[in-house]
Amino acid sequence: MTVRKSLTVHYRKVEDPVGAMEGRTLEALVRSSLASVQDGGPLSEHWKRRAWLVPPDNTDTLLMNVFHDDGASVFGDLTVYTRGFMQALLKDEPDAAMLSVEQQPPPQGREYIHSMMFWMIIGNHVLTIQS
Repeated sequence: MTVRKSLTVHYRKVEDPVGAMEGRTLEALVRSSLASVQDGGPLSEHWKRRAWLVPPDNTDTLLMNVFHDDGASVFGDLTVYTRGFMQALLKDEPDAAMLSVEQQPPPQGREYIHSMMFWMIIGNHVLTIQS
């Protein structure tokens, strides 16, 4: 039997009462931002251009990793990780009063992810799903 996990889809509609978006939709603004040039190339062409250190201590990184533009919507994720973060692990022992806890660093060239949020924008309509 398949066990299904429930999830919550959040919805917001962007309003622009002061005209800061100059008549453009959020979808168009995101599309334009991904095409903008930063550090020698478009944001869309290298993940490091879409990664931001989170203040105040700059230990967590917020990364727009996955994104897709199908012409009718833009879709992507936001991933949060901490470089070098140690992951706590339980050692499974079938016949013990307590289980030991160990910490393990990520494998070389990898990072443990704290959370991911998926988003989709159509016009000024925003849908998000937290993983």
